[in-house]
Amino acid sequence: TDSGTMNKQSTTTQTGSGFAWQFTVSSANRISTYPLWMRLASVAVAANSLVTITAYMKKDHATNVGCGLRVRGGVLTGVPNEVLVTKTNDTSWELLTLTFTPTQIGVIDVESLAWYVSGTSNCYVDTLSISQP
Repeated sequence: TDSGTMNKQSTTTQTGSGFAWQFTVSSANRISTYPLWMRLASVAVAANSLVTITAYMKKDHATNVGCGLRVRGGVLTGVPNEVLVTKTNDTSWELLTLTFTPTQIGVIDVESLAWYVSGTSNCYVDTLSISQP
């Protein structure tokens, strides 16, 4: 491990889907500029149509770690910069929504991230959904 782990687990879930991904940030080496990250999905998208991605996220500690969903910028025309939405500083399940509109047909990766803020803790990701009209 490089200051953290990612595991499929069934103890902490939001929807009863059977499992959620657990990100354990174990060191201050994993700050926001060097987060733990995992590709949740690779998605084929159409041009000029809004893409909406949602996932539930939860933290074990409100402020020890940060977590969020990301699409990297510069992969497709129309998405020049990183699109990142982060979990609020509480321990509830929260539905995060990330949107973007590519101007080119292609495939883009949806990633989950977790990083150290002030202590060791866990983040969880459950129930990913992707839509494009």
